[in-house]
Amino acid sequence: MAGIRGRKTSALAAAVLSGLLLGSGAYAGDSNKDARQIGKAAAEGKLYVDQLAVFNAKQIALGELALQQSEDTTVLKFARQLVQDHRQSQAELKSWAQGKAYEITTIDMSGTGGSGIQIGYDEEMKGKDGRKYEAIRDAQKEVNDLRKKSGKDFDKDFLSKVINDQEKGKGLIGEGKDKYETDAVFSSLLTKTGVLLEGHIASGKRIKDIID
Repeated sequence: MAGIRGRKTSALAAAVLSGLLLGSGAYAGDSNKDARQIGKAAAEGKLYVDQLAVFNAKQIALGELALQQSEDTTVLKFARQLVQDHRQSQAELKSWAQGKAYEITTIDMSGTGGSGIQIGYDEEMKGKDGRKYEAIRDAQKEVNDLRKKSGKDFDKDFLSKVINDQEKGKGLIGEGKDKYETDAVFSSLLTKTGVLLEGHIASGKRIKDIID
């Protein structure tokens, strides 16, 4: 009987130990799952900030190009305001991102080389999410295409590109306001940027109607 009781006790102990081990495995699994979710959210947040940074950089580049090549005083005034507003928006975005440990690479599209983006593109793509670099490459191409135009053709294409970009920017801002509504500082930044975009769209359309 003592042997039977001993075997039963051993079996019970083994069952309890097994349950504890399985339970700890479940907790570890939950912990890993939570960690993956946090990591995924951080990656998505960084990608969204990158999208805003590329958007601002492109508008700055388009505006600076117009300041160099346009001869229309109204277009020049609009371009000057566009550059000023998006430089301010970019500065505020970088300031906020620093507090979140997000690094925003300086993006310069003012030259045909685009800060060596095309040269370093393949290297940067290795083992990384390439959406940021694709967006920079595509934006740089649009700026370079516009650079080839002059006179009224330049002005009309410049305004069309800006209006189209600002409309897309409104969608990007709306996406961020929905996703990051709990961050009061970031939500305020996005709201401010959204107001600027509405103003740019209205002004751009008005000027385009005049010069068409």
